[in-house]
Amino acid sequence: MTRQDHELPLATNEWGWRFHHMGVPTPTPRPGERYLAQFGMYVSGFPDSPYGVEWMRFDPDSPIAESSRPCPMSRSRLTTSTGLSRARSC
Repeated sequence: MTRQDHELPLATNEWGWRFHHMGVPTPTPRPGERYLAQFGMYVSGFPDSPYGVEWMRFDPDSPIAESSRPCPMSRSRLTTSTGLSRARSC
């Protein structure tokens, strides 16, 4: 069965996911960057973005797969039946 335009996706409507933030790759250094050494990347923007956008800039030798670096990513939160919150990536 195909979802209709007016229907919410299963992830939010039935599975309980809630949007948390969107990661957008950039080659340009941005103000307020924070370095995440374990990922070889810089992040910025999330604390100030009303839309949940976080900018990501990768080191050339980052352990993140090179094929994934140019791709935007969506991050959601799932509240389980025990009330715990888990992060989910799409």
